Amino acid sequence: DEALGGTLDALIAAAREIEMPAPARLALDALAAAGPEDRAWLIGNVMADDIPADSAAPHLFVAAAVQAHMARLAATLDADQLVPIRTGVCPVCGGKPAASVVTGVMGAEGARYAACACCQTLWNEVRVKCLSCGSTKGIAFQAVDDGSGDAQVKAESCDECGSWVKQMAQNRNPALEAVADDVASLGLDALMQGGKWRRAGFNPFLIGY
Repeated sequence: DEALGGTLDALIAAAREIEMPAPARLALDALAAAGPEDRAWLIGNVMADDIPADSAAPHLFVAAAVQAHMARLAATLDADQLVPIRTGVCPVCGGKPAASVVTGVMGAEGARYAACACCQTLWNEVRVKCLSCGSTKGIAFQAVDDGSGDAQVKAESCDECGSWVKQMAQNRNPALEAVADDVASLGLDALMQGGKWRRAGFNPFLIGY
């Protein structure tokens, strides 16, 4: 897609001005020098939510460009024309959620929205419902003990399908953002690793964790 290629070129140009570790700089330079076939391979992996851990660095720059491009496209759609696909699937692009948020926005207080990892679309989902299999049975919440007794970021786990996705309490902390704070709450991922649940939420910036 020519427009996506233009977005990627713009991101590469802008990223060159950012201070970054040497390995990241090498990955950026390699991406800038990559031919059309290599770029198509990288974009295809990002769009398929299938990023190889051994080449995560160039994929992450591409993922940022894909997110910007897809968010711009999503913003042009008429929200009233969108229809649900199935639980846990973005009605705009068919992507997976990075996490879900419980909003405190006036008029929708306490409503839950899944946040697409690809196009950043928010769509309404039942408050206590697995975003992987759609079950309302066997739902529980796991959290890192932060001393508050009620963490703002929790893992919603499902015993029916053995998966989990993060849920964030924006009604308590409006600054929480699904993709960025998914990364910022890496301690929760560490807590859940090795347990009986697998991570169902997708975030390209957590590849390798």
